[in-house]
Amino acid sequence: METQCPLKYTAIDHLAIEFTATNKIEYLQLNEFIKEYLTKHHIRIGSKKPNSLGCYQSGNLLYSALKGISKKHSGSLKYQHSKNRIKLELNGSQCALIQLKNEAFEPLYHLAKEFMGVIRRIDIYYDDYTGRYNIRRVQKDIAKGLYKPKTGPSPQVNYVGRPASTMYIGSTKSSKFIRIYSKYLEQKLLKSDPLYGLWYRHEMVLKNQGKTEISLLSLIQSHCLFLGEYPRAHRKFVDDGNPINMQRIVVKHITKDIGDKTRYAKRQCGRLLNTLDSIVDNPELILAGLKRVGTPHRLEIPTSLNKVVLKKNVIALLQNEAFSSIGGYKNAK
Repeated sequence: METQCPLKYTAIDHLAIEFTATNKIEYLQLNEFIKEYLTKHHIRIGSKKPNSLGCYQSGNLLYSALKGISKKHSGSLKYQHSKNRIKLELNGSQCALIQLKNEAFEPLYHLAKEFMGVIRRIDIYYDDYTGRYNIRRVQKDIAKGLYKPKTGPSPQVNYVGRPASTMYIGSTKSSKFIRIYSKYLEQKLLKSDPLYGLWYRHEMVLKNQGKTEISLLSLIQSHCLFLGEYPRAHRKFVDDGNPINMQRIVVKHITKDIGDKTRYAKRQCGRLLNTLDSIVDNPELILAGLKRVGTPHRLEIPTSLNKVVLKKNVIALLQNEAFSSIGGYKNAK
């Protein structure tokens, strides 16, 4: 079900789509089109095979082609040669990078129109940065019947964590369910971060298991599908919500990765830095003597990212780490 909505409030977090060519020549062309799209978005085809091929005869895992994160898994590509069919699957981190660009999934939409595309799975999410639409609010909406389908029983509800940090509406084995969770906890935001305690993600998962058709328009109008599937529950996001901000989302993801590596480096080298600082008393010289050319494994800054916003977040991260230990790192034992 779809409905009309004026602005883009949502983004895609996972995508699995099949393409089918009518003959072998078109099949080869289709394969080249997909490879060009992957190359444009810095995705390389690896030599490793997916754990499960299902009905497909061969396949390859996809990885980021960016220098610093070349071993980061991005999805998979599977081939059913006998039916001239290719399945492309992209995970959340790669979808976020793709949506940094204005065209996002539009080229895949046109490719799907040309080659009998079928969406097998799509995860669409809305991010609430106000804290108004947290798990408690969703519980109230369920009590009002806002998530109840037109026919059939009310969906089952399950929780994860104590206190609950994740909520599921519907069975995860069904063709449609919703996951609501505390994004600020998942991203390990600092308590000083403006989004701490406020950032909640509402994620809808749709799966085409042979009975449910997912419109190709969801590739370019995911917000309308998100609203159309749960019009009574999701109308509030259109009325009160904010348009999606992919720059902010990717910055938070990268800041989390930097934070993890910073804490690891602190555990491994913190005492050495403290000793060098007490002897040399020249932080700039110590930094020059220890840093190396290149970027850490699994960390690369996309060229299209807002560096000013990233800098602000990383400075806040380092300030927090500097004062997290008793007396600061200079007095670490």
